[in-house]
Amino acid sequence: MKLIFKRFYAVILSSSFMLAISAPASNAGSLDVFGGVISWSDKMYIGKGCSQYEFNYVNGTGVKLLTLGFSIVDPYGQKLVDDSQIGIEPGISGTWTRQICNHQFTNGTGPYRIKGEIKTFGGTQRQAESEIFFLNIPSATTAPSSPTSVGTEIDIASQLVKLNAKIIALETKIKKICSSKPRPRYC
Repeated sequence: MKLIFKRFYAVILSSSFMLAISAPASNAGSLDVFGGVISWSDKMYIGKGCSQYEFNYVNGTGVKLLTLGFSIVDPYGQKLVDDSQIGIEPGISGTWTRQICNHQFTNGTGPYRIKGEIKTFGGTQRQAESEIFFLNIPSATTAPSSPTSVGTEIDIASQLVKLNAKIIALETKIKKICSSKPRPRYC
């Protein structure tokens, strides 16, 4: 019985490792906050210094908005960037161009949380959240013998830390399940 449990655990562990190591792609996305839409490109690269990133917005709510805005935070709650527009008529669109410096990317390429928010003149306030990823700049030439870039090592290290946390959480859940009365059959 323990052998089956160990094999199951090994399969879960190896599949988690495969998912954690796969490099996330930057995602072209949009965030719809009850008709206030914020969108971004799938080609947002983390530069060596500071880079400009474009976020588009459109008021598709049908009413004049007091504000439409967004913010991006890392998993620790530190703000990378935010912006908002005041007094947006229905159907109006625009672009926010915001600067983010590479030292602000505390979670590598991501995920980061993007939160959109609208406020109406009537006092209504709505929010929506989603994940957003960025890309590392690809190197011009890739030699098989070249050492791994620091950014990639940081990404892999952060993914391994996340994987280790998931493993610890799974082990804790398994211990909790196996310590319950009556004891499950395969513990």
